[in-house]
Amino acid sequence: MERLKFALLTGVSLLFLNCQVLAQFRLNAPAGLRVQLGSASHVNLVWEDHSDGEGGFLIERKKKDDPFWVKIGFVPSDTTQFQAGGCAAAVEYAFRVRAYKGAAYSDYSNIAKAKTLQSFDKPQGSVIESSTPRQGEGTAIRTNNGNYQLYFGSFTGVGDKSVSSIARKASTNKGNTWSEMEILFQEEGISLLHPSVIRFSEKRIGLAYSKMVKGRAWKVFRYSMDEGETWSEEINVSDGIYEYMTGAHDRFVRLSNGLVVNLVHSIIPAEDDQPKGKLLGTDLYATQDQGLTWFRLNSETVVNQENPYGLGEYGFYEASLAEYEPGRLVMFGRSASGFLMGSYSDDFGKTWSDPEKFGIQHPLAPARVQMIPGTNEILLIHNSMKDVTSTRGASDRYVLAARLSKDGGQTWKHYKQLEYDNVHHYSYPAILIDGARVHLFYWKTELKNNRWAKVELAHRALPLEYFISE
Repeated sequence: MERLKFALLTGVSLLFLNCQVLAQFRLNAPAGLRVQLGSASHVNLVWEDHSDGEGGFLIERKKKDDPFWVKIGFVPSDTTQFQAGGCAAAVEYAFRVRAYKGAAYSDYSNIAKAKTLQSFDKPQGSVIESSTPRQGEGTAIRTNNGNYQLYFGSFTGVGDKSVSSIARKASTNKGNTWSEMEILFQEEGISLLHPSVIRFSEKRIGLAYSKMVKGRAWKVFRYSMDEGETWSEEINVSDGIYEYMTGAHDRFVRLSNGLVVNLVHSIIPAEDDQPKGKLLGTDLYATQDQGLTWFRLNSETVVNQENPYGLGEYGFYEASLAEYEPGRLVMFGRSASGFLMGSYSDDFGKTWSDPEKFGIQHPLAPARVQMIPGTNEILLIHNSMKDVTSTRGASDRYVLAARLSKDGGQTWKHYKQLEYDNVHHYSYPAILIDGARVHLFYWKTELKNNRWAKVELAHRALPLEYFISE
């Protein structure tokens, strides 16, 4: 009898001890599992780690209609991301994650679902070769004979203070190859840069660009009646209300009321209570006579005072514009807030709302938007964060991505990662939509010791279906 009591007491003690050990090493389930679309064959997963002392995480996947989950990978402890490869194109998958330690497992995370991208041919195009240290921001147009002309700034050095000229290259095969560089306009001691090109009519194209010298800047315009063979004299676009008035590249927009708009940003004179740094704001300049005269369209300069990181320049500038409904415009500007910021107008650009954050993390870099012809969809090409868990970095331009909005920019979908590596920045995109293909032109900046070593223009051509498909 005594032996039985001893055995029972010993068993209870061991059971209690085991429960204490299990409680001590209890694993909490991962949380916040979410997906970031990668390609036709892989999906990127990110989650939150809520356990201490786990051995790692187990990732499982299943197709939409499959009843069974399949283990697809393990990652070490404290890891909160995984690239799920081996997926089929255009298939919806479900994913879940749980922590493990030895033979013990946590509960599963929430289930995250995603549909892989459709499989498309390899994008056409590559780096557009140049003999200069820096090819500036570009803008492109389709000529009447079906060829392409690419206008850009050609710099004598890599830095922003290098002198630049307006240059051009041409392509007779939809951007697969490009001609030698031709210098169109240059002036001694003055930088010419940030070109924008537009077709006004079958016979008339227009070209706007910035001029900079010794802290002054202004925007000018020329037109051509022979597809760019000869050009008019300069016509002023900006009106000199500020000393420094420039503007980003590829920023012409034709509105439904017939006006053609070009965006200009300026350094706003400092006030006593203004935070340190340069404050920049945006104005719209419009023409109703194919560029012969220009006038300021908006009543007040659009600005944003946020500078939470104390950067040397801030505001709302290098903006890009889209008319998503007749008379209703949305404008996205570069800011120091760490988020994509936008402003709205309901009167063809005369008045604007205060810029607001759109919930998309964004580095200190400009975005480019373009209406997809015949739809109410806005195509956004921009720098998303290096990864979705990254904190904001002012120069985090490693990822070039695309998104689509059907509600004037309030929500975005169809995220596509276009470029990403750790040794280049991809930024300052331009867009040319030619029929069923979208041509993108953007900086490919080589980095050495976290400094610019060379700035080249890259070109990629993708089917329009690539951007509008889920």
